[in-house]
Amino acid sequence: MAFAFAASCSSPGPQEAVEKETLDWMEQPDGSILASSDDELATQITRCFPKGPQFDCLAITATKPGMILLSREIRDDPNVFNGQDDFEASQVGYSCNIYMEDGMAAFGEDVNFYKEAISSEKGMLKKQDIELRPMFGGLKKASWSAREVNQFIEENGLTANRLWFDCGEVAQIIDNGSVASLETNLITYDGVFKGD
Repeated sequence: MAFAFAASCSSPGPQEAVEKETLDWMEQPDGSILASSDDELATQITRCFPKGPQFDCLAITATKPGMILLSREIRDDPNVFNGQDDFEASQVGYSCNIYMEDGMAAFGEDVNFYKEAISSEKGMLKKQDIELRPMFGGLKKASWSAREVNQFIEENGLTANRLWFDCGEVAQIIDNGSVASLETNLITYDGVFKGD
């Protein structure tokens, strides 16, 4: 794994003109690689699973306080977002934002929810908000399945750079711990990327 990773980083690709930052990757027991950084504005975590010569990556940016931006994409080089030179194209497909707020604690509930969206180059096409713990005993909505997302993308002729992942599973992991939980073995390929 380490050899394959080193080989993929040393060969220049079509994006060699794009300035890139090499992240400090740590190999995980499950074979994935993990990079994280933290400053006064945000925590960034990227978890990539090798898929042949490519990497299947979940990128997380947690701003302070309370908003977590997530996306999944296949990368040729784990250090470079695909479509980095074309921002609109890089946003096409599925994304999810998680909001962790304590503003309603006086009512005995945290207002923690996530927003799923499917976007084209022109903007958001479809979205839904899902509360992690619906207030006042309401029913929890279901997250979109991979089948639903992929069908919408296909039926609308989108070339998606951002792929489906189980955002509800990731949100639950954070809600039961914190953003730091995303650096643990709670994030699994089958659980997050396949929804198993």
